[in-house]
Amino acid sequence: MKADISSIKEGMPVSMGEPEVFEEIYRSYFAPLCYFAQKYIEEEDAEDVINNLFLKLWRQKETFENIAHVQASLYVSTRNSCLDFLKVTKRAEDRHILVADSSATAKSFMEDMIRTEVWAEIYREINKLPLQCSRVISLSFLEGLKNEEIARQLDISLQTVKNQKSMGLKVLKQKLSREGFMLLLLIIYRSF
Repeated sequence: MKADISSIKEGMPVSMGEPEVFEEIYRSYFAPLCYFAQKYIEEEDAEDVINNLFLKLWRQKETFENIAHVQASLYVSTRNSCLDFLKVTKRAEDRHILVADSSATAKSFMEDMIRTEVWAEIYREINKLPLQCSRVISLSFLEGLKNEEIARQLDISLQTVKNQKSMGLKVLKQKLSREGFMLLLLIIYRSF
């Protein structure tokens, strides 16, 4: 069963030295932080940077005031780690990003962080759907496949694809925050 960040109590201290807590935070934040890091560096590099960030966190066994502090620290550390990575690699195109980034505002950083969290919410809720429903929703709205292609790929009937999409959207509408559902609607709109 997947770890769920909601099991960490709001307002309570969070110790990264506890294996269960660390694993839960890693599972909950790895993908969103990789997505966030891709604003600065390539996908393969982003995964390495995020893995190194978590390794550093594990070694330090730091205790945070609460889960919100963990989240803020992870995003700031991700941004700083990406900028450090760019400085070390000294790629010409990356230097351009560094110059552009130095003029970036805290507002754009927060907007990127919020957008990443909304995407993470969508992925978490899709992954909580029954397996076949989750696959249909992912293939349809995240990968852009048509119903016929999904039916062929999953070896199910076209009607089953339609039923699973309908059921999945109904559940997601109930589970997602307003922002998450609005983003999902935008994804659906763009897929047509």
